[in-house]
Amino acid sequence: LQPPILPILGIRMTLIQRMLLGLQHLRRNQNMQPEIVSSLSAARCKSGWDGQLTRMPEWAMYCEEFVGLPADQKLAVYKGCLKSFFRLERFHITAKIFGKKILEKSFDKSLVFVLTDEVAVDFVTTVFDFSLLTDYDQGDIKKMHLPFYYRFMQTIARPMIELKVTDTELVFTLAQLVWHLEG
Repeated sequence: LQPPILPILGIRMTLIQRMLLGLQHLRRNQNMQPEIVSSLSAARCKSGWDGQLTRMPEWAMYCEEFVGLPADQKLAVYKGCLKSFFRLERFHITAKIFGKKILEKSFDKSLVFVLTDEVAVDFVTTVFDFSLLTDYDQGDIKKMHLPFYYRFMQTIARPMIELKVTDTELVFTLAQLVWHLEG
């Protein structure tokens, strides 16, 4: 990845400003009314995941310190925080799009999560077809994953909605996550 070309503003942007610009770049194609799908296949998930794999390094390239790291250290940072970066960024966009609507419903009736720029899922009602990946049936998969998503909604999404976390605050949190995990 090459470092991004930043707009010439006549002044040097701070790191947070550059990282905020990077977040805006990542979200440039985000549909603010994503489709909440009723069913999701493993193939459709994979195509969404493929697009998500480059988001964290694209964002990190707005940081000159990351750009200057050797490739092996960039890879270590990437591997160390990809899942956490993805979850936190996606929970924030979920909170931003659905906001109070999420809190109005009981989490046992609805657990909406924006999965990609175009698609959201409701972990309670969406039917997941992962038969190509596992022998577990739909019920077993939900029993395994619902407690984690319920906890994530309670500990991450709910406070983000209640505190009205801004993009700048998210960028600061993501930067702390990236640099303190692999630091």
